[in-house]
Amino acid sequence: MRLGGLQFSAAMVLALAYFGLIVQSRAIPADLHPCKGLAEARCGTLMVFENRLAKHGRRIPIAVSVVPGTGPYRAEPIFILQGGPGQAATDIASDIVHDWEAELRKTHDVVLVDQRGTGKSNGLRCAPAAAPQEYFGHVEYDPARLKACRAQLERRADLTLYGSSLAADDLDEVRAWLGYVKIILWGGSYGTKEAQVYMRQYPTHVAAAILDGVDSFGSRDPLYYAYGSQKGLERVFADCAAQPSCAKAYPNLSGDFAILLDRFRRGPLNAHVHPDPMSPPVTVRYSLGDFGYTVRGLLYSPERSALLPSQITASAASGNVDVFAQAYYERARALGQAISGGMYLSITCSEVQPYTPDDVTRWTAGTFLGDYMVNDYRNACALWPRARIPASYFRPLTSDIPTLLFSGGRDPTTPAEFAEGVARHLSQSKHSVFPRGGHGNADNPCGMSIVKAFLKTKSVEGLDISCAKTVSSAVAFKVPAKQGPEQQR
Repeated sequence: MRLGGLQFSAAMVLALAYFGLIVQSRAIPADLHPCKGLAEARCGTLMVFENRLAKHGRRIPIAVSVVPGTGPYRAEPIFILQGGPGQAATDIASDIVHDWEAELRKTHDVVLVDQRGTGKSNGLRCAPAAAPQEYFGHVEYDPARLKACRAQLERRADLTLYGSSLAADDLDEVRAWLGYVKIILWGGSYGTKEAQVYMRQYPTHVAAAILDGVDSFGSRDPLYYAYGSQKGLERVFADCAAQPSCAKAYPNLSGDFAILLDRFRRGPLNAHVHPDPMSPPVTVRYSLGDFGYTVRGLLYSPERSALLPSQITASAASGNVDVFAQAYYERARALGQAISGGMYLSITCSEVQPYTPDDVTRWTAGTFLGDYMVNDYRNACALWPRARIPASYFRPLTSDIPTLLFSGGRDPTTPAEFAEGVARHLSQSKHSVFPRGGHGNADNPCGMSIVKAFLKTKSVEGLDISCAKTVSSAVAFKVPAKQGPEQQR
């Protein structure tokens, strides 16, 4: 057999196959071209029917970027599935070229596909807010802006045709177009659910899967957000109490947090945000729901959650909540730029199981976030068209595809128990839990070492994941300088 113009014996080919280094026979489509401003990658567009079942009518582009592997012999390509839902995968092509793990770049092509409704794939973006205050008071858009967004998007899209199952069909058409036989799926956050949809619809085309921050078919977003956020914050409190310098600096952390909640329960507070570093501060009204959503957002990152004890204590003492309002504003604005809001709502409003008022009480009572997000999403989804989703969609994925799952102990959105529920139905799976991790852990040094070992064999047998508990993304809590930093233990 000849690979790359060189002669190999059968034994050598078997050895290469064992270590996952066999080149897949394929021809890059001629209409892929060097990406603008990124010559190392190849970009192209595949046209598909918006209504794949009808196979007529409007056609939409599916934008694709391929970052070729740097080595001569490559295993199955890695298809990266972004979160949100609503993030465009091709936006990270430059990061893959310049900052991604060199060992994986050497042995795998990396394929980035903008899911229908995101990025250059008929992206369903809503107009951004015009003034800082418009970001506050709600997670989704206010009714007037949401109605305007729907009217604008419906001129070029059937908003009921931008769900996960149709996107999986698009993805498989891209796979075939690029000439790949089997692929490796790497999903983060919502991308983990899209990966599971593809695994269910096209199991014979998946060599392995990596699911980071695992969403499940049984999720009823945003019903569980308050529960997950409460668990994540309580983990921060417990971790601070276990770190002597943090416990000394913030001896009444939960009490200080309660003080802040009590102030917000009396009504919104005035806060100040800077629209950009050089602009003067702008006064905004900052509510209890806004504050809860801010804390939830800070829990996504170990670096940001490590700041929470100092921020909570300082704000409780001074009454100044500007630091939280600024964090809220920056996150809301960034999400508005990164997420296609229309696609987000098309999936979020359709692909969740229904829940009752009793369910809301059960999952939100006693949490700092309460039913704020549930009510906000309910109001938004009442104004958005919904696709009809069959009951079979919500059944757990049952599969023997080798699958690696990652979770973080402070993750407010996809707690580790969700991944455990998914893993129970995957006969060839391994679940790595980072006790102090946030939402996404595969790209820290420990997580990446596990990924590389997994992809060498595409098997979880004997896979060592012990570093998740020992190294575990630990980030020291910020304490007064005179005490000195101390690593968590």
